[in-house]
Amino acid sequence: MKSIIAFGDSVLKGVIIDKERSGNDSVRYTCLEDNFTNLCGKRLGLDVHNYGKFGSTVDTGEKIMKRHLDAVSKADFTLLEYGGNDCDHNWEEIAAAPNEAHKPKNDLRTFSLKYKELIDEVCRLGSSPIMLSLTPLDPERYFNHFTGSMDKRQKAVIKEWLIRDHLKLARDVQPSGVQAGNCPEGADNRYYLGILLQEGLQGLSLRGWNTS
Repeated sequence: MKSIIAFGDSVLKGVIIDKERSGNDSVRYTCLEDNFTNLCGKRLGLDVHNYGKFGSTVDTGEKIMKRHLDAVSKADFTLLEYGGNDCDHNWEEIAAAPNEAHKPKNDLRTFSLKYKELIDEVCRLGSSPIMLSLTPLDPERYFNHFTGSMDKRQKAVIKEWLIRDHLKLARDVQPSGVQAGNCPEGADNRYYLGILLQEGLQGLSLRGWNTS
């Protein structure tokens, strides 16, 4: 029987909000029995071991993988699913000091280097890596989620920070014709962030946000 070992965050683990146990002041989580990896195992006849962990970044993944190197070496395939938490910010800090410089948990360059190291390690151990893309987010629902415990002033500050600082960045770049291996010389993560933000801001404007 072919085997798969999986490393990732809550998406890979199948973590969802437990509405029955969650209240107005607290959020409880639970794991789906029929999560992605379990469904793959059942439908494809695979032996699956899921080491995903809620809140994981690529740094967490490196630590977890080091504890399971023998299992990786015996697995036919290794699923990797990171990035969703790596690009997250400390929104409380932004709300408190929106004019200061703020970085995600892992910037694009750092994330890319660390992810490559994970992939190389999987290959070195003889398993075939499979990288999963990020799941799409509804920007309005995500905004309401991470600002749920904030007051109106903090939410307004966050919204202004997202639109004011990042709209200018998005407009400073020309995304047309950009493909892997065909990017401007010296382009850094600000360039690629700008490309993504143009599309993201278009989505926000469709939901009634003033992004002009």
